[in-house]
Amino acid sequence: MLLSFVKENIYFMTRHISIENLKYIFKNYLMKNIFIIGAYKLTPYTNGKLNETLFKYMLEKFDNHFEIATTTIATEYNIDKEVEKFNRADNVIFQTPIFWFSLPGALKVYIDDVFKYGIFYKGSEKPYGENGLLKNKKYMFSLTWNAPESAFANKNANSFFQNKSVDEIIIAIHKTMQFVGMKPLETFNAFDVIHKPDIEKYLKEFDNHLERVFF
Repeated sequence: MLLSFVKENIYFMTRHISIENLKYIFKNYLMKNIFIIGAYKLTPYTNGKLNETLFKYMLEKFDNHFEIATTTIATEYNIDKEVEKFNRADNVIFQTPIFWFSLPGALKVYIDDVFKYGIFYKGSEKPYGENGLLKNKKYMFSLTWNAPESAFANKNANSFFQNKSVDEIIIAIHKTMQFVGMKPLETFNAFDVIHKPDIEKYLKEFDNHLERVFF
């Protein structure tokens, strides 16, 4: 509604409102807030470089288009400040590897710490799972997999993933976000990142994904 008003009255606004005030209006009322959480860390087996690269790529891609807040799980975080970042965000992006078909332990601990009762969800006034308090927010998973993409395209019901998609495999993580009221954006996946890494391919696909979802 506010955006429509601005479009309809842009001539008047540019004639009667200072540039500084227009910048303030744009920043505080029109520019969306994106909170990017990096769950990568250095380990002897996976050094986290790809996730770090994708994390930094988003910062460059979104610069001057969105207000950005960030957290990297490998560093210390203040729970109250993290809650504030969620409260301000319109969209939350989780940049994370998949470990054992789920989130890394450090990201799970972060969720346990930050997703507070009374702020992220409340008691069972409605049917179970419908009491989330982040109703107007969306989330996106940007995931890196050791598994090849072909493992998910296998239509054989007896294959390892039993003909399930990525989002079906990580359903518990999606349900966590649904429980606090957030709605999903399309998941991004980089496959086979250990045995057949292709950074150029990942970045091209990631750029197309971000364009489609956010621009």
